[in-house]
Amino acid sequence: MKYLLSILLVGLFIVSCSVKPKVPVSLSKLFSNQMVIQRDVEIHVFGVATPGIKINAKIAGNQSNAKVDKDGGFNISLPKLKAGGPYELVISTSDTIITLTNIIIGDVWVCSGQSNMGFMLKDSKNSKHILKNSRPNRIRVINVPDDLEFKAQSEFRNNMHWISANDDSVKYFSAVGYYFGAELQSKLNVPIGLIGSNWGGTVLEAWTQTQALDSLPQFKDKIEYVKNTTVSLKEVDDKWKEQFEKVKDDLFPDDIGLDEKWYLPKHDASGWKQITVPGFWEDQIPEMKEFDGVVWYRKEFDLPKDFLGQDIQIGLCLIHDYDMTWVNGVKIGETNSPKDWRDYIAKPGILKEKNNVLVVRVHNRKGKGGFGGIPEYYGYAPVDDKTHVMSNAGEWSYKISKAIKDTFELPVSPEIPGPNDYPSLLYNAMINPMIQFPIKGVIWYQGESDAPKAYLYRKTFPVMINNWRQQWDIGDFPFYFVQLADFGLNNDKLGDCFWAELREAQTMALSLPNTGMATTIDIGNPTDIHPLNKKDVGLRLAYNALDKTYGIETPFSGPTFSKHTVKNNEIIIEFDHVGSGLVTNNEKAPKEFIIAGEDQVFYPATAKIVNNTIVVSSKSVAKPASVRYAWKNSPKVNLFNKEGLPAVPFRTDNWEGITFHN
Repeated sequence: MKYLLSILLVGLFIVSCSVKPKVPVSLSKLFSNQMVIQRDVEIHVFGVATPGIKINAKIAGNQSNAKVDKDGGFNISLPKLKAGGPYELVISTSDTIITLTNIIIGDVWVCSGQSNMGFMLKDSKNSKHILKNSRPNRIRVINVPDDLEFKAQSEFRNNMHWISANDDSVKYFSAVGYYFGAELQSKLNVPIGLIGSNWGGTVLEAWTQTQALDSLPQFKDKIEYVKNTTVSLKEVDDKWKEQFEKVKDDLFPDDIGLDEKWYLPKHDASGWKQITVPGFWEDQIPEMKEFDGVVWYRKEFDLPKDFLGQDIQIGLCLIHDYDMTWVNGVKIGETNSPKDWRDYIAKPGILKEKNNVLVVRVHNRKGKGGFGGIPEYYGYAPVDDKTHVMSNAGEWSYKISKAIKDTFELPVSPEIPGPNDYPSLLYNAMINPMIQFPIKGVIWYQGESDAPKAYLYRKTFPVMINNWRQQWDIGDFPFYFVQLADFGLNNDKLGDCFWAELREAQTMALSLPNTGMATTIDIGNPTDIHPLNKKDVGLRLAYNALDKTYGIETPFSGPTFSKHTVKNNEIIIEFDHVGSGLVTNNEKAPKEFIIAGEDQVFYPATAKIVNNTIVVSSKSVAKPASVRYAWKNSPKVNLFNKEGLPAVPFRTDNWEGITFHN
């Protein structure tokens, strides 16, 4: 009897050890009501569930099933469908049914890059008209929330869902993406799905797998760290935030500024000194060269009459390290990281037309303290209308309240990497989770953050494009990108410009198959890195897609340099993509040409159109060796083809550039 009981107990123990806990069926977060599924290719439905169980999917009369693998993943293949819908997608197991409704079949495009791709529809030029009227229900969009991680993630960690372009929330989607999709939808009459995955101010290698960058020595040490680390960024970040909440009240003891309420408008700030924002105090105030601690900043501002009665977004870019911010004595926000962008909202009830008082308490613990970024990132405007942004950069008042030697030290102060600190952090969390999801192609707007290392971009950009194509494993899908617009002050020395060298690196990527470029050298803003005209950007990307992907004959490029001939004291430039002919948009001679001899010293050049070529010369250069066009941060171009597309910046030489050694 004891023997039988023992056998029974052992058997029960073995059974109990072999039974794995049940995992609820969970689809990838790319699957939701109103989604768009790529037409004319095999459909993939994927997610997680209990290992070993059978799971079924059906749509439009087709059904298939698969067994969940030992790691809990499943990927069900269904036959391809033509454009159409709406359909229901039903996923079921023996005890679970998930039904997704209003599914349409069309073309899915990923819209990725940095802030100019993330720039929201509501903030773009003339968007009020679009948002007030009906929009195509057959355009659907989904935004991937910001996230980063050392290891490739199989699933997005934050909630997301598809919405129709008729939903009011579409105003928060990429303006470039929307205009691109709207043009395709109108010309093709098929549903268009747009997946937004972008992060402002990010570098190219953050969007690229470490394995793809292995051949580039510039990333060797960081790649090794990423490959060998076992830490989860999310876990570290969550733990840090938890610890910080426990001790943050002790971070600022005995601060005279808080005690005396320096944040109130009535506080007498007549004795405060002047400082420039953005900027670090170590760089501006000699006696603060080694200062760490708490400094208060103050600035008064007025509201334009058309701002009154609206929520006002106050942009303060990056503050090193922690801040508390008030408007008219009301706290509107605080941020406990130097890497988080500050965009605070001031409600209408606390604002007035004249003499609003903005106060920022800056606490710096190490490194330089103050305000980072460039003046163009500092401004205020209504939350729902960025067509008129007022600057809050410039002269502020400041006063020191506390040195760091008297402040509380955190027991743990981990370095939480930002998206640019290591390669692959954004790819791992914001791209890899969707590589099982079939797409039509990608549109890309990025490069501003890489301009100082433009020569390296010649290598990394093709690597990144090929990397994405390899991971999706659906062939050389279309990859269309935006060339950097005009922005910033021009260099005093003609011929030196890292912004132009980055544009050149982008142009070189056209050597890859199935690529295209939207040139925007004529529609930027020299004083705003985020130009408001996003419609023309989206349209120019769409022209590439219509012609190259969909076979609808469409002018998609302005004149591009083909070859040059030196004849006496002139250089004759020939072009591709001349279209119906070369023209200037103001009926004047072509501008922004410079010319140099073998001494590599450039001079302003005279240019003229002759039989769809450009003839360039200068009295200062008897024996010309090179011509460059639009080789500036912000050239004032006027050379186009008759189809209205601008000539692409170029140079005829291959002389070493200023970013060659970066």
